[in-house]
Amino acid sequence: FANLYIWGRQCAARAGDDLLLFSHFGGRTMYPYPVCPGDPRPAIELLMADARERGIPLRLSGLNTQDVADLESWYPGQFRFHCGRDGHEYVYAIDDLADLKGKKYQPKRNHINRFLAEYPDARILPLDEKTLPDARALADRWYQRRTAEEDTDMEHAALQRAFAHWQELGMVGLVMYVDNQAVAMTMGSFLSGDTVD
Repeated sequence: FANLYIWGRQCAARAGDDLLLFSHFGGRTMYPYPVCPGDPRPAIELLMADARERGIPLRLSGLNTQDVADLESWYPGQFRFHCGRDGHEYVYAIDDLADLKGKKYQPKRNHINRFLAEYPDARILPLDEKTLPDARALADRWYQRRTAEEDTDMEHAALQRAFAHWQELGMVGLVMYVDNQAVAMTMGSFLSGDTVD
């Protein structure tokens, strides 16, 4: 939910128990695949009607392999499917990141060791009401420097929305301090009991 809420502009509607979304993201409009406890076909028909009424193409996003197979079987040849690799997330096993074992992680271990040697007093604190203002200020400084170099407006807006509704969204995170100055942060939300996005 947090990811849907903070990225882009979303409009939501319910049709019975189904959740339908219309999204403006990165200059494009799209419909995230409907969230349905049962058969999604009635919801998809509603999305098709909405797209026709708006005079826009029906772009569905967030489909898994089964969703693609279902759509093709229900509407043969009516959809073109494209895998947006630029939007893929990376999934890491916590043990891999906690232990950094093996040759694959040697560069990361070297980086950490250099950092700890240079900043032995660095400390990491939970993102909470006390550290949130520091994390916000850090992000603002970072985006002010980056804006001239690349298009980061959408990412900055998403982060600001996450900060503004941090508690309601159930966000979790950490803030790193060096010499009592916030120098790094991370923030996410639980997708399940053992996965954070």
